[in-house]
Amino acid sequence: MEKIMAIYTSDDIYALRLTDYLKKRKGIGFEILTFTNIDSFQEYIKHHKIEILLMERDLSEEIPKDHIRYLYKLTELPWEDDISSEQKIFKYQSAQKILSEVISDYTKRENQSGRIFDNNHKKVITLISSIPDRNKAAFAWAFAYLLSERRKVLFIPMELFPLPILSIIDDTNQSLSQLIYYLKESNPQIIVKMNPLLNYMDRLSYLSGLSSGLDLLSITQEDIKQWLQELRDNTDYQVIIFYFSFFSEAVMEVLRQSDNVIMISSQSDDQDVLKEWNRQLQFIGLSMPMEKLQQLFISKGEGIYKSSLTLQELQSSNLWNYAIESIRKLT
Repeated sequence: MEKIMAIYTSDDIYALRLTDYLKKRKGIGFEILTFTNIDSFQEYIKHHKIEILLMERDLSEEIPKDHIRYLYKLTELPWEDDISSEQKIFKYQSAQKILSEVISDYTKRENQSGRIFDNNHKKVITLISSIPDRNKAAFAWAFAYLLSERRKVLFIPMELFPLPILSIIDDTNQSLSQLIYYLKESNPQIIVKMNPLLNYMDRLSYLSGLSSGLDLLSITQEDIKQWLQELRDNTDYQVIIFYFSFFSEAVMEVLRQSDNVIMISSQSDDQDVLKEWNRQLQFIGLSMPMEKLQQLFISKGEGIYKSSLTLQELQSSNLWNYAIESIRKLT
C-alpha cells in the first residue's frame, strides 16, 4: 500500500490545482489526499497514519502528532519567521517547486534514518564517455533521476571539467572535493562524513562540486575500493550510479566492480579516439560480458546548447527518452 501525502488548506481553488498536479505526476510514490474542511480532516487523521502532511496553519493542538511522520507548513510569505519547528514551504510558488522541496527534504530525512539494506540488494551502475560533452552529462542526470523514481539512488558525477547542466543543481559547496579529502585521509567513518555533504533533487541523492579536477585524479585504486565497500556496507542505497568522462586506475576499478556499464558515444566523437579507447581497455584486460555492457549512441542533433536546463526542458528532450530506454534494458 502506498504511503499517504495529505494536504490541508481552506482554499478550495488552491487545493484543486495543487492536487491535480500531484496526481498527474508519475512515480511520486504517494497516495495524494486533500482536505479543505477541518472536521473531515480531523476525523480522518484520528484513524490513519500520514507520511507527509502539507498544512496551511498550525493545528498542533487539534491533531494527533504521532499520526504524522513529516509535517510541512505552507506559508504565505517566502521567508516567514515563527517559533514553530515545522519545515516551511512557500505556498505561492509552482506546484513542481513545492513538490521538489518536499520530496528533497523527505529524502534527506530518510537518509538519516539509519536503515541498512543487505548488500545483495545493491547495484553499482557506471556511465562512462571517452569524450565528454554536455549532452552525455545531461543524459547521465536524466538516467539517475528517472531511476530514483523506482529505487533509492546515489548519483556521483565525476567530470574533470564539470559544466552547468541543470539549473536546480547545487555545485557551489564543493562537496565532492571535501569528500575526496576525507577519502585520502583514510577516514574510517567516510559515510558519516559523506552524508552531510549530499545534495538532493526530489528523490535523487547526489554528490558533486569540485575545487579542481585534479582532485579526481588524486583518487587511487585503493581509495575507490574502500569507498565502494563503505557504500555497500553502511548505506541503504539500492543503486549507486557513477558518471565518468575520464580514465584512471580508480575509474577502472569502478568499472570492474560495476553490475552494469553504459558506454556513451556520439556522432561527433573522434573515431580514432574511440578506437584507441577500446584498444587500451583490451590492453589492461578490462573485458566485460555482453550482459553487463550497454553501448549508447547519442546522435549529434540532440542539441543541449544552453548553459543550463530546467528539469522540465530535460524531460522534454530526446535525452530523456534515451534514459528511459536504457533503464528498460537493464530491468
